[in-house]
Amino acid sequence: MKNKSAEKYDLSVILPTFNEKENIILILDKIRKVLKNESYQIIVVDDNSPDGTWEIAQHYSKKLSNIQVIRRLNMKGLSSAILEGFGSSNSKWMVVMDADLQHDEKILVEFIKAFEEGYEIVLGSRKTAGGGIGEWNALRRVISWVATKMALLIIKNNVSDPMSGFFGIRKEIFENSIDKINPRGFKLLLELLAHNPDSKVHEIGFTFNKRLHGKSKLNTNVIIDYMEALYDLSFGKYLPLRFLKYSIIGLTGLLLYQLFIWIGLNLLEISKYYSIALGIEAAILSNYFLNNFWTFRDYRHKSIYIITGLFSYHLISLAGVVINYSSTVILINQFKINIYTASIIGAVLSTLWNYRMNFQITWKKEI
Repeated sequence: MKNKSAEKYDLSVILPTFNEKENIILILDKIRKVLKNESYQIIVVDDNSPDGTWEIAQHYSKKLSNIQVIRRLNMKGLSSAILEGFGSSNSKWMVVMDADLQHDEKILVEFIKAFEEGYEIVLGSRKTAGGGIGEWNALRRVISWVATKMALLIIKNNVSDPMSGFFGIRKEIFENSIDKINPRGFKLLLELLAHNPDSKVHEIGFTFNKRLHGKSKLNTNVIIDYMEALYDLSFGKYLPLRFLKYSIIGLTGLLLYQLFIWIGLNLLEISKYYSIALGIEAAILSNYFLNNFWTFRDYRHKSIYIITGLFSYHLISLAGVVINYSSTVILINQFKINIYTASIIGAVLSTLWNYRMNFQITWKKEI
């Protein structure tokens, strides 16, 4: 059998999958039928599906040199799966499509024609001539319309469906964009369009089919991810989204800090120094769990790692605590500043240190 990683092709079709065991063989058969006269490869990138999608795909591909299966054990997420597939491609053109049979594989030959005509980004559009959204309910139609309008505010390309998950790109355009792309982003096409405003773009109409098996992935988390992606593309270079989240959590911790100082002074009747220490510990605990849930949710600690993560967070924050506590005491004793005002200043001084070090160590990617 030929080395799957060595042979060159014109087109790579990337299939990111998760729990698609009932669809994977169907979509592979359909793609092979459509592209039987073309030079192509199929790359299945599976996020270690519990239903064994990767195993079915591997068995299917055993005697086929142009089908590659990547089983990801330590990574999750659609965009990063697509990026891994693109990075593994040996083709001059790359197309990504869903494995749930909702994307029309028959237009893949039109993708090839568009690339041959010199287009750099090609997308399957549900909102151009020949396209349609199928049997969507009213709510999903409204969500799609709003999402599209918001996307068009931040990209310069004149396209009808920037939210499409069925798109292709020339290898060299992708390689020139890779350093700008957020691998944890929500819609990769949106990022590629935003970072390549002058690229030649072509749209091909297709009707969004009804999912036959499995469940739709549209949920509240997807909507939140999309809003975060829009922020990141619009303002992320000025104020990174993760730091904004960290700062918001820091503000909630600051309020809790103030509350526990008050509790220490007025309810527990302990000294102001013990009250400050109590407030700091309450803020540390709150900040860790909220940051783990929201700010660093892509590196989120689970099970036993919550304990080790909390321990690491305390250690990394130690210098910040020293900065916070000592500066607060100095401001109170030397400058006679009110304890609440002094504690705010101390918290601000320690924020940048805590963010930088906790991002690098506490929520490191390997965990």
